[in-house]
Amino acid sequence: MVKGRKLPTSKEVAEYGYNAMMKGKFVAVPGFLNSLLVFGVRFFPRSFVVKAARFGAGAKMS
Repeated sequence: MVKGRKLPTSKEVAEYGYNAMMKGKFVAVPGFLNSLLVFGVRFFPRSFVVKAARFGAGAKMS
């Protein structure tokens, strides 16, 4: 699922979350693509989002 991508280390994720918390942010999503995915969900029908989540989780779509 993440072939060829550099994933952040747990330390990098923790630092990002900590810095966001210190700035008073309630939601911290590192990375542009991740932000698009998280915040873009509100523009799609719920049925599409559910099917995409099931597909991404590897569940059989029905």
